[in-house]
Amino acid sequence: EEEAAVAGEGREAVISALEAELARVRHELTQTRDKVRELAALRDQRVRDAEALAAKVEAANLRLRRDLEQADLEVEAAAIRQNALEKEVEAWKGGASDAAR
Repeated sequence: EEEAAVAGEGREAVISALEAELARVRHELTQTRDKVRELAALRDQRVRDAEALAAKVEAANLRLRRDLEQADLEVEAAAIRQNALEKEVEAWKGGASDAAR
């Protein structure tokens, strides 16, 4: 009977230790799950930030492309005006030399 009581107390001690270990593991699991949720939220925020930045870069690139196209048109227009003015100067020079004769 005494051996059974000692065995029962030993069994209770093992059960108590296992329950304590189970509680510790459950607590760690809860903390790990919370950390995973935090990291996932941080990742999601960084993805949103990166997407927003990419959109800003794309918009800036579009503006630069438009500005470059506009500058090209302005250069082309200036070259046309220069060519026309050079022809007008030559015409006047030709008229002046005709008048001098």
